[in-house]
Amino acid sequence: MGNLRGANVAEAAGVQLGWIRKKLTIREAAATGIILGLYTSVLTYIVVLYAHAFQDGFILGIKIAGIGGGIIFTIAFLNYSIYGRKIRKAVDNTATLIRLRSILGPIEVWAAESMIGDQTWLVDSHIRPSDNKVAIDLHDLDVRSAISLIEIINADKANLGRIQLITGRGKSTSQNPAMRPAISNWLRENPSSNHWHVMRKPHAITLRPLPPPLGNKELMIRMTAFGAPIGAFGAIGFNDAANGIPGAGVVGFIAGLFLTYLMVTHSH
Repeated sequence: MGNLRGANVAEAAGVQLGWIRKKLTIREAAATGIILGLYTSVLTYIVVLYAHAFQDGFILGIKIAGIGGGIIFTIAFLNYSIYGRKIRKAVDNTATLIRLRSILGPIEVWAAESMIGDQTWLVDSHIRPSDNKVAIDLHDLDVRSAISLIEIINADKANLGRIQLITGRGKSTSQNPAMRPAISNWLRENPSSNHWHVMRKPHAITLRPLPPPLGNKELMIRMTAFGAPIGAFGAIGFNDAANGIPGAGVVGFIAGLFLTYLMVTHSH
């Protein structure tokens, strides 16, 4: 098992690892466009209503919101139908298990040299499937080896699925009370660990892979395509709400760009 490396592990499990761009069907692209369009329409309608103090802005709000939602729907539909969206190719437990037992072989050697528990830490006994994740039992490891273990995992994060680190509760009566705080501190202090969504339980820490960030080029394309109309509607709405106060339109445009950033970074 220890001689498997890189793509050989994926081939052995029959799974393509990492992130891919999924081509959306017309229906999927339309559904995404509808969600973003409705989101824009509702916010635009609320701004118009407030701008007119709920007096004569109901019909106007519907018109402006409809135009804004239609524009965003069109842009979103074209964008997602042409470019698709990034998704994480599923890495099942078998692939993750094989991968972990392969790359964590050195930890087994170090654990044998610094044995602190009743048994030696072994990849076959301490790394095992558990429901929809792979559990790594850190008992029988010293803190230094456990930190090395998580560094190895983090370096290979693109090829791994959900992982649970069984740390123990960190009580003074446990085998190694320093283990849990050491792992928690490492995850909190290392920026590279931002790839993971960290879920803490009393006895374990689960690492769930997060989607990759948008590339700079794609981010700029989406910010331009979506930001221009949303920023324009924001400028109109804020300027109307402020009765033409200088600078209100600029604030509205910036608010529209901020809303656009939230949309494009959370919907790719």
